[in-house]
Amino acid sequence: MALISRAFPGVEKRLADFGPATEIPSWAEVSALESGPRQGGRAASLSAFVACRRILCDGVATLPLRAFREKGEIRILSKPQPPLLQKTPYPGIVWRDWLWMVMNSLVVTGNAFLRVTARGPDNRPTSLLPLHPDAVKVEPDKELGWTVPIYKINGKITPAEDIVHIKRYPIAGSVVSLSVIEDCAVTFDLSDAANKYGLRWFRDSANPSGILSSDQDLTPTQIKQSQKNWILSHRGSRYPAMLGGGLKWQSLSITPEESQFLETRKFQRSEIAMLFGVPPHMIGDIEKQTSYGTGVEQQSIGFAVYTLRPWLECIEQILNTLLPGGQYVKFGIDALLRGDYKARQEGYQMAIQSGYLSVNEVRALEDREPIPGGDIHLQPMNFVPLGYVPPEPKAPTTPPAHGEKG
Repeated sequence: MALISRAFPGVEKRLADFGPATEIPSWAEVSALESGPRQGGRAASLSAFVACRRILCDGVATLPLRAFREKGEIRILSKPQPPLLQKTPYPGIVWRDWLWMVMNSLVVTGNAFLRVTARGPDNRPTSLLPLHPDAVKVEPDKELGWTVPIYKINGKITPAEDIVHIKRYPIAGSVVSLSVIEDCAVTFDLSDAANKYGLRWFRDSANPSGILSSDQDLTPTQIKQSQKNWILSHRGSRYPAMLGGGLKWQSLSITPEESQFLETRKFQRSEIAMLFGVPPHMIGDIEKQTSYGTGVEQQSIGFAVYTLRPWLECIEQILNTLLPGGQYVKFGIDALLRGDYKARQEGYQMAIQSGYLSVNEVRALEDREPIPGGDIHLQPMNFVPLGYVPPEPKAPTTPPAHGEKG
């Protein structure tokens, strides 16, 4: 919870808005536990949500980001890099932290706001400050509608050209994006209600773990006093219980309904992973098979392609609008798509033999220095164009012997 509170202050207070309970609600009452307005931050109390957020933020924040330009149909690295990518995106904030902040906002709220704090001679941004999403309010223009948003930072109107707004789940007619939580509000409401059910179950003996019985007749006052003495002497203690006055302790096992609740919590963990597109095994749910592949290599490729790629596109396409014409940014996701060492070597061997890659191009993919003569592209001698008919070899000519006339 402290992690969520530091990321988005105020969430912890909203998460603790229900007090202690004196009884366990029935499953028929679970849906009624949440009577207030839906709060997207409440889902952050779920460990699965926190795990998905961490995996997505870490996955994007650790990828390199470079600018490229196209030369014909070939992508080449821009040299030098645009000013925005040459140093840190904002003074004092390294790229890893900057990307983590952007992803944190996108995952939790569906929106990320950046303020342009410096521009170059061409008036293009050279410094972008991540803004806390709670500090930004977006309203549609009263006359022009939602296509012309009005941004307010801490209540003060800020020119739209000084705000970079990244949307993860944009909706036509809305100036802001939905979050995963808002998009699946009903599911998270049920999961949040189950969380409260579990808290009431395990907290402060809301569900009695046993029964104190006596073979003697006790008055109501004696019963209450015996309960009070038991709680005061044994609550939070694992010392053996000493019973007198004919009292006996009988332990209670969980009911089938309570056992079903535990199974429901497992279901919701995998369901939350599904909502974020995170393979369940990455958040510790290893009881179900994943469709991302059977081996670590296939699962890593599936995660990069089907989970991270859409998030990367959101950031790339916005940053592309800030670069000089003809340049665009790309995350270096190739490292996640590489196979194991043996598979890579076999692929490189085929690429070199077919002339697709040179030795130095292969060495560059493995982060190795080029070698002299390594830029030559090889091609097998028996490779010829389709339909090519080789010419008939010429008959060898024998020079005349010495003394003979030609």
